[in-house]
Amino acid sequence: MVFKMRKKIKFGDILEIPTKLGLSYSQFYQYHANFGALLRVLPGFFVNRPNDYSDLAKSKEVFSTFFCVQAAVNIGIIQVAGHAEVPPHAKQFPLFRRGFPNPATGKVDVWRLWDGNKTWQIGSLTDEQLDFPILEIPSFPVLVDWLESGWTPRREDEFIDAARKKIAIGTAPAPAGAVEEMRHYLIFQNRKNAEQAVRKVIDLGFKAGITDLGEGWGVNVLQPDLAPEKIEAVTEQLEKVAAMTGGIYDGNQFKVE
Repeated sequence: MVFKMRKKIKFGDILEIPTKLGLSYSQFYQYHANFGALLRVLPGFFVNRPNDYSDLAKSKEVFSTFFCVQAAVNIGIIQVAGHAEVPPHAKQFPLFRRGFPNPATGKVDVWRLWDGNKTWQIGSLTDEQLDFPILEIPSFPVLVDWLESGWTPRREDEFIDAARKKIAIGTAPAPAGAVEEMRHYLIFQNRKNAEQAVRKVIDLGFKAGITDLGEGWGVNVLQPDLAPEKIEAVTEQLEKVAAMTGGIYDGNQFKVE
């Protein structure tokens, strides 16, 4: 099954995302060759679709994130609701922070900054850098959860702590080494591209499989070595594979026993 092209997105388009709190709006304002469309999540929730987005688009964004916008529009889970000029403060590509969580804590010990071209290590974050967008591509359910829960990059560690406490209720602490492996996920519009990606991933020395997502195809890649430097290197390799084969890198997940 392939996607049906609904509407080609353009810079400045306002995207409508349904949530249990009401309609949320984001603006497509930047694009990166490897990560795709970058959204500015705009403040507030609405019962009805506004007639004009000019004032809303001028607002300071709640956060920015990459997202597979065109694919989401194509399958109808979000809609292009309107268009507005990108405000001056959002004309420049933002500086991102990125890092790989320590499996024992779920938090990043050593942060890096990324300007769209190069990455450099900084260690811990300053107060200003806590508000920098985090370099990742959330799935649609994760994006909606961020919107509904009030998540922001500054509150990332708060949400990690809350999630770990919730998991830990009524259970014993996980033993050392409980994290066994990591899986990375790539998404493609058609099986041919997914198969091409799998061949490239296997050539890199990893195990990979294809999943029919109903609307599109997923590739999952197994990474058994969880050394932080290995996670970073493999993530960068898979981001490149996805970009080369017409897909997107959709994040990773630890397997815990």
